[in-house]
Amino acid sequence: MLIGLLLLTANIEVGPTRAVTLPSQAAAMAHDGDTILIDAGLYAGDAAVWRANNLTIRGVGGRAHLRSDGVTVGGKAIWVITGQNTTVEAIEFSGATVPDMNGAGIRQEGPNLTVRDCYFHDNEDGILTGESASSDILVENSIFEHNGAGDGFSHNMYIGHVRSFTLRGSHTHDARVGHLIKSRANLSIIEGNRITEEAGSDASMEAEFPNGGTVIIVGNLIHQGPNSQNSGMISFGAEGSTNPNEGLFVAYNTVVNSLGRGTIVNNRGTTPAVVVDNIFFGGGTPLSGPGTPASNLASAMPGFIDAANLDVHLVAGSAAIGAAVDPGMGGGRSLIPTIEYVHPARSTPRSSGLDQGAFEHTTVVGDAGVSPDAGFPPPRDAGAPPADAGFPADDAAPLPDALSPVDAGLPGTDAASTPDVGTAPDAGPAPDSGPAEAGVVPALDAAAGVDSGQSSMTGRATGGCGCETTEPVQGLPSFALLLGLAGLLRAPRTGRRP
Repeated sequence: MLIGLLLLTANIEVGPTRAVTLPSQAAAMAHDGDTILIDAGLYAGDAAVWRANNLTIRGVGGRAHLRSDGVTVGGKAIWVITGQNTTVEAIEFSGATVPDMNGAGIRQEGPNLTVRDCYFHDNEDGILTGESASSDILVENSIFEHNGAGDGFSHNMYIGHVRSFTLRGSHTHDARVGHLIKSRANLSIIEGNRITEEAGSDASMEAEFPNGGTVIIVGNLIHQGPNSQNSGMISFGAEGSTNPNEGLFVAYNTVVNSLGRGTIVNNRGTTPAVVVDNIFFGGGTPLSGPGTPASNLASAMPGFIDAANLDVHLVAGSAAIGAAVDPGMGGGRSLIPTIEYVHPARSTPRSSGLDQGAFEHTTVVGDAGVSPDAGFPPPRDAGAPPADAGFPADDAAPLPDALSPVDAGLPGTDAASTPDVGTAPDAGPAPDSGPAEAGVVPALDAAAGVDSGQSSMTGRATGGCGCETTEPVQGLPSFALLLGLAGLLRAPRTGRRP
């Protein structure tokens, strides 16, 4: 039996010099369990639906760049994934725009997705997922930047009602008015990331969890820029804490507030939030809502190497060194981070929980003590891969929030039964409650609260931009003959190697 299964799986090699030249061709040929190896390089105007289960899709020799150039599947995304248990590695997605203004790099409609070492930029959404109580989404060591249409209805990443969402060792920054992270998952774990508004970004919140649930935010660098669209940084339960097992745990983060005011954690739930062992620099109220912050360092001179450029590793003499207390458990795990972020978009194990904040103190050459932190905002991150020359500078559209379960290929459906290209139309995401947070209490500025004109999610009463049209892949050459032959010649499996 096992030998038979192994014989039914294979590698599909994709590249300009291969028998299979485009990822969309590989998607049409793939069977359950296959590995698709895509040579690094630019694949412009190529979009695909991935229907097979248990696929691994990997860039080889660097990232394979899927640049939309106006081509999407079904008015949804560059890649629509309807199969189960998909892993995507070393792929770059850029430029997805659609008429309904929610074009994504990846539209995940099947259950269970793992994304590693990927780069999402200049789309209307980076990743946009459907809803499934059995789906787990894991994103590691990936970069999200400049996603969003500029009206606040689209985000660097938007995770629907799934069982769990985990973001680790990743860099999400500079969304266009939308959030850097938005998750409706029952369980959200945000650990060891760089979550920042850089280069004069006008992003809204750093992270929003509108339906509550269990949210664990540990070991992250979190930065609010001076041009933020919302003075709140982390929001929990703003649309009603309807997810099960309510609990908000915010520990061992380093928070830099270049706006200088607003609320860092806004808990709209009923369960007291745990806010412990963090470093707060730059002002703002640590917590609004139930909960009592404990053992946090709020200081104008916390002892960072270079706060102006967001190097918030600790220098000798920092009051955060050795000051942490045991944070206890949250969501069934210790609140001590297991990793810390390494720039760009990597992580390293964290050995202890002795020091407050996102980074353990280590000896640094030239470490001469503590200096004041000033000079915001920091320059744009140079670690993210640059966009291809000539890539359009602007995104083109957004989506209202809250994905509809009537999406074709949503978790639990058989990928093989999904109709051809385009997938079924969505009923559309529900509107955002909005990043505008009533009741935001500033610490340093009496005007803090919701900034005037910053209600980037409110005002859209219905899912007006979520009603998606079913349309074929726009701009693609026809591969009908090729796909028909692929089905007839399944035994030779052209373009594969054992």
